[in-house]
Amino acid sequence: SVVRDARSRGALATVVTFFPHPRVFLGHAPSRYLTLTDEKVALMGELGVDVLVVYPFNADTVQTSADQFVGWMCHNLRMAALWVGVDFALGHRRQGNVDFLREAGLRAGFALHTVPPLTIGAQRISSTRIRDALARGDVRDATVLVLPATTQLEHWDIHTSYGHTDVLLNRPAIAPVGQARPNTEVFRELARRMGFQDPCFADDD
Repeated sequence: SVVRDARSRGALATVVTFFPHPRVFLGHAPSRYLTLTDEKVALMGELGVDVLVVYPFNADTVQTSADQFVGWMCHNLRMAALWVGVDFALGHRRQGNVDFLREAGLRAGFALHTVPPLTIGAQRISSTRIRDALARGDVRDATVLVLPATTQLEHWDIHTSYGHTDVLLNRPAIAPVGQARPNTEVFRELARRMGFQDPCFADDD
């Protein structure tokens, strides 16, 4: 949505991220990252993002007001639209929440868009939850969030016999829920990213 909006405005799609992570700098979380900066650059490029700004988070950043942050983005990035999560906040003591940013947009002339949280059923997906799962060694919970797989109701499959001589074709009864994908698709994508060239990874379902 960010990239499409930027293209429609003839603008650059820009992502601003902090490093180190604010929670890490403030001592609220261990120094664990899901992606390194170089990996982030590559991932953003694949999504069509034009510019990735890595903003240093330090003692000065902690004291920066929401007004100052907004002013910096408007002046340096020529911001025409801002996309944030529904519970996003920036600036000293998180004063720059969605309501604040909406009012700031009216004054400064940029549009504010809120992005609803990603969920799997009733479960909310967040980087914090994924990091916490990996920290406690709960690979299953992290995998469900990062690589959600379809169930038998959502994908094509072949079943061999369970005490009979038939081969059964499993047809999907419903469309995949959320961003869930068949395991075969996940394996093909992992193989591609890891550089495997075996012919089997080119087979479709």
